[in-house]
Amino acid sequence: MPRLIPTCRQSDRLAGFTLIEVLVAIVILSVCVVGILHAFDSSLSALGVSRNCLWSGMLINEKISEFEGYAREHDEAGMVSGRGAFTGSYSDFRWKSDVSDVSVETDIDNPPYDLKMLTVTVWRDGTKDEYSAVTYLRLFNSTGEE
Repeated sequence: MPRLIPTCRQSDRLAGFTLIEVLVAIVILSVCVVGILHAFDSSLSALGVSRNCLWSGMLINEKISEFEGYAREHDEAGMVSGRGAFTGSYSDFRWKSDVSDVSVETDIDNPPYDLKMLTVTVWRDGTKDEYSAVTYLRLFNSTGEE
C-alpha cells in the first residue's frame, strides 16, 4: 500500500501573512502614529504660547488702566516705575513698569501738562517670553484743565 505524504498546495501557502509582512505593517503604522503624536504635541505647545500671549495682553491693559486712573486722580509724583505680581487666577504672572518723562517742544512757555511714557511688561513665571506695551499719559498740572 502506498504511503500518503501530505502535500502543500499553492493555495494553502498564500492563506496568511508572513512574519516580515506583519513587521513591515507594524513599522509603517508606528511611523504614522508618531507623526500624529508630534503634530498633537506641537499644537498643544502653540496653544500654551497663544494663551500666555492673550492673558499677558489682558493684564497689560489692566495695568495701564490702573496707571491712567491714578494719573487722573493724583499728581505726577505718584507716577513711578515699579514691579510686582498679579493676584488671584493670574498669580503666576509678573509685571514691571517704567515711567519716564517725554520732552515736548512747544511755543507755550509753561505748558499745562506733562507727558509721560509708560512701558508695561508682563511675563509668566517659568517662561522666557515677555510681552510689552508702550503708551503715553498726559498729566495736567494743577493750573491746567482737562
